[in-house]
Amino acid sequence: MENFIDYFEILGMEPTTDVEEIKKAYRKCAKKYHPDVNKGISEDDMKKVNEAYEHLKDEKELSKYFIEYMKYKSREEKKKEEQRREKEAYEQRKREEQKQQKAEERKEETKEEKTKTKRPSLREEIKKAYQQVRRQEKNNPWKQRHMDYEEYFDKNFDKEENKFVKGIKKGSFHVATEFLYQLHKFSYIGRDTVPKYVIRNRKMIGTVIAIVVGVNLLGNTKETTIEETKIPVEQEVTTTQVNEEKVSYELIRKYEIESGDTLYDLAQETGVSVEKMQEYNHLDTSRIVAGETLKIPYTVAKEDLGYYTSTDSIGIDSVYDFAEKHHTTVGTILELNQDSVYEIDGNFVIMEDELKVPNFITKKEFNEKKEVKTYQKSR
Repeated sequence: MENFIDYFEILGMEPTTDVEEIKKAYRKCAKKYHPDVNKGISEDDMKKVNEAYEHLKDEKELSKYFIEYMKYKSREEKKKEEQRREKEAYEQRKREEQKQQKAEERKEETKEEKTKTKRPSLREEIKKAYQQVRRQEKNNPWKQRHMDYEEYFDKNFDKEENKFVKGIKKGSFHVATEFLYQLHKFSYIGRDTVPKYVIRNRKMIGTVIAIVVGVNLLGNTKETTIEETKIPVEQEVTTTQVNEEKVSYELIRKYEIESGDTLYDLAQETGVSVEKMQEYNHLDTSRIVAGETLKIPYTVAKEDLGYYTSTDSIGIDSVYDFAEKHHTTVGTILELNQDSVYEIDGNFVIMEDELKVPNFITKKEFNEKKEVKTYQKSR
């Protein structure tokens, strides 16, 4: 009904099925458009009013017209909605094209910068690594660490009446905490370098060498053989490779434990085993404390990575602040954005305004989304 005429609009009223309301509206329009009352009014206006009244004054005709009117309005709304969606889709395609073009231009600029940048010598790398490691050690000295252990112990442990028991507990807590700190220091952190690793663990390496040499000398061995000791590396993000192609990712979630949480419940929700969370967080028991941070490693297959990631603008945040904002580690951000973020001498070069970030959806949400996508593909 392309030539549909809105008689309600001509009579200046809202749609209705009440004949009396039609008559009232007609009388008002007759006074307004009558040529004897308003000489400047065109006769065509009065003809339209009369035509509208003739179609609507009968109750049966009015009911039929009202139904046609509602259908007409529904079609008009659908047309407007389709036009709005087409406009949004066009604008979205345009934004994507501009974004892709900018990304390609930045990649070209990065390639040119890399060819111009001269790699520093081994001596310079060792010097920079040494300076950085020394700064880290000065910022967290041995005395300050143990003062922090003391404060934490006094706040979180029950006060024992027996001073001897309390002393044993406090001493064990200090030794165990410092041991874990040193163990963490002995591992590669994120994308560490060999010079930093050697400098950071110089005392440990020297001690190991001295012990091995001493044992060999005491055993009267003629030849001293020092085998290379490979220290376990704790990776923030690990990837499994087959034929040099990544097939799975391990995304780290930093979760603040809430009151009532248990390792078993978290394992059921996230799909990560209790044993794996205990191993990753150096837990001897399944007991966890509210307020502490728990690292949860999600192992995600390459084809399922889209379910566990989205994008977000980094803005003026640093990579460390950006990782904290999304409750993850810097290593995870670097792994997900290998073509967009580069680390050079401890500094980060960010090539994109928006970076991939982990979603950390639950196991139930993942299964539901995958079922929907499988169903859509089958159709």
